[in-house]
Amino acid sequence: MANAQTEKPKSAWKRFRHWLPRTWLVYAVARAAMQLVAWLPLPCARALGRLGGWLAYHLDRGHRRVALANLQLAFPDRPEAERRALLRACYAHLGVCAAEFCRYLSLRREDVRESWVTPEEGAEERLRAALASGRGAILVGGHLGAWELGALAMPALGFPLCSIAREVGAPRLDEFIMRVRTHFGTQLFYQEHGLFQTYRALRRGKLVGLHVDQYAGRQGTYVPFFGKEASSVDTCARLHVMTGAPLFCGAFQRRADGRYTWRLRPVEAPPAKKEGQEENERVREVLCACNRALEEAIRAAPEQWLWFHNRWRDHRRGAAGTATTTATADATNPRG
Repeated sequence: MANAQTEKPKSAWKRFRHWLPRTWLVYAVARAAMQLVAWLPLPCARALGRLGGWLAYHLDRGHRRVALANLQLAFPDRPEAERRALLRACYAHLGVCAAEFCRYLSLRREDVRESWVTPEEGAEERLRAALASGRGAILVGGHLGAWELGALAMPALGFPLCSIAREVGAPRLDEFIMRVRTHFGTQLFYQEHGLFQTYRALRRGKLVGLHVDQYAGRQGTYVPFFGKEASSVDTCARLHVMTGAPLFCGAFQRRADGRYTWRLRPVEAPPAKKEGQEENERVREVLCACNRALEEAIRAAPEQWLWFHNRWRDHRRGAAGTATTTATADATNPRG
């Protein structure tokens, strides 16, 4: 009763923002825009994406402020001008990724290898050897490079993938995005039952892909990331502790020629110290190893990571992890 009395009613503006994405109008406009981009020749679509990224950099003050604060935290020794240049490249990269996403539904399996993805030497062999053990494998990743292409393309490269997705607030757009992501057979589970479903997939010897680079809230596990503790999603570590499945860190990183290199490295999880070790302590150790591997991949191509997310909030002390506001950072939180 007390909670009902203290709960503030939503403002008209918030109710409108909640309602608008669920309308046919927004879906129709978004689909029409995506179809127009899909009809363009790929070089023209990418150029349009870079232009959109340039405009976003200059107009998107709130997210730009979050990103610059994060870049200062991650690269304190770099000059400010260099960090700003890196952020401009990040906006351009994300614009190109958005333009490419519009074309994914028309891709054929053979297009992935012929025109889009080049696995780094030994990547396929390492993953096949791990899957041959029958315990499955856990692919740790983040919003780095072309993460949407990665989720889409793994089955086309010969590795059927299971993963967890966050539901978009607009049902019609969510249905379309899921159709794109599962175009080649990737199996996606919504967050509500994600841990159970991915556990079952590993028990059947399948490959499970998980993002670990998003703020996990008050219930997350705090581990170091770029030298500062951040609340992290620990699903990958819990699954490893439960099943013994090997861990890998993967990313699809853009090259100068427009193709993507599929980067895959094993994550060296520390062995259990003793039989009676607390499960949460063991999960934290494994999660630290996963975060170190992802940080290494980001440092290899920092302009291709999603710096707009307020990764370092710390609600344990009731304060934000960066100089930005929580409300601004929440707006940057994409699907997992």
